[in-house]
Amino acid sequence: MAKSMFTPCRKDFYEVVIGFGVPSSPTLSNETVSTTLNVVEEKKSPKRKRWSKDVRQRAVLVGQELGLSKAIRLLQKQPDYKDLCASTLYYWIKSSDHHVASASKI
Repeated sequence: MAKSMFTPCRKDFYEVVIGFGVPSSPTLSNETVSTTLNVVEEKKSPKRKRWSKDVRQRAVLVGQELGLSKAIRLLQKQPDYKDLCASTLYYWIKSSDHHVASASKI
């Protein structure tokens, strides 16, 4: 059995407070302590980037030619693709492969 590194401290070093009340201090009165929330800020959802079909097609061609990692590094240097992430490009490449495969079966 391993020995614990925990050593108990004396009881005068801590205080147990039960409840949810605001502790009062001799320097602060209850009037100066605010217990109400002022305004709850609404969380704004981030706006999703909309990509045009032409921008997608160019990115897919570069991704298929160079590979995912190199394509992302190259594309993100261009202003049109600065917000492009690897997972998005991966999805585009896989969906374009699926469309090509399903079109060849017809």
